[in-house]
Amino acid sequence: MTIAQNIIRSFLIVFLAYSYAYAQDAGIKFERIGREQGLTASSVLSILQDRQGFMWFGTLDGLFRFDG
Repeated sequence: MTIAQNIIRSFLIVFLAYSYAYAQDAGIKFERIGREQGLTASSVLSILQDRQGFMWFGTLDGLFRFDG
């Protein structure tokens, strides 16, 4: 086996492993939460979801709870 064949084979193995390992589910959904939902701050510093499903947003203006 030549050096060129080893390089090509190594590249293919790395490429296939990389593409398989970083595949993601396309079902991820994002929603924008803003002033209409009661969030008065323009930037959020931290986010947490509690056991009841409430989302808590920490901002410079205070702590906000969102129930969806």
